[in-house]
Amino acid sequence: MNIPYVERLNALAARLPFHLDDVERVNTVFLRWHTSRGEDDRKTLDIWVYCRTQSYVLNKLAKDTEATPNDFDQLSSVVFTKVRSGMESVRKPERFANWVNVVCRNAYINERKRERPRDELNEEMLKDDTAPALMDLDRAEIMRAVEGAIGRLPPSLSIVGRMKLLEGKNYKQIAEATGLPISSVRTYTAKALARLREDPEIREIVRDIIPGLLSQEEG
Repeated sequence: MNIPYVERLNALAARLPFHLDDVERVNTVFLRWHTSRGEDDRKTLDIWVYCRTQSYVLNKLAKDTEATPNDFDQLSSVVFTKVRSGMESVRKPERFANWVNVVCRNAYINERKRERPRDELNEEMLKDDTAPALMDLDRAEIMRAVEGAIGRLPPSLSIVGRMKLLEGKNYKQIAEATGLPISSVRTYTAKALARLREDPEIREIVRDIIPGLLSQEEG
């Protein structure tokens, strides 16, 4: 990690009138700007968005064993651009900070997938633990929706879907717990995901805060 850059980023974040992870204050400023288009609020949001997206990418790359020194510039640019270009069209301004976190996550994953294959992207997005303060509300809403949708599946799909998506078990563990062959576990998982993609509540979540989540292929 580039320590001088991190120090400069921290110095820039210190210019904010609130802590970088203060979700409520961020949402308040965005909601005010969304209504009045005040120049001071926009400058504050620009600083926050820049610091937030850069910090997100730095934290993700620090955990990525396949990352190279050149990855940061490309990824940080993509993630920042995605967030910056979408600010005018946020559908729920009172949830702006959560929206930013989701856009960061999706942009990062999609860019890494474009560069090289990634396994089990649906599970990575459900388990992403970067900046917990910014994703708690979205994670809770996502998991509530997924759990409810799984409960509406036929029993055979529900059991496998719950173990795979909510409990994080791998195919071998599910096979051992259910007595099913691994090939059947894979088939049931694929069928469960296909049904979840069509669930009305899941589709509502996807449309509002996590575009692209259920369009990824299961690994």
